Amino acid sequence: MSKIYFDPQQFANAYLSTQEFKPSNYESEQEMLDEAFAVYLMAFEHARKYVEKTQNDG
Repeated sequence: MSKIYFDPQQFANAYLSTQEFKPSNYESEQEMLDEAFAVYLMAFEHARKYVEKTQNDG
């Protein structure tokens, strides 16, 4: 069976693209960017841990 390669960065990019950031929900553009970056980092870290776990299990 062939391996499916999983890139945490692509996962984080895809996850971030599904989020909706409305400028009206933030006091400034910087606040909105900070939240988007935090969401990206959280998704990336989750994906990285998944890759590490599956590599160690297999």
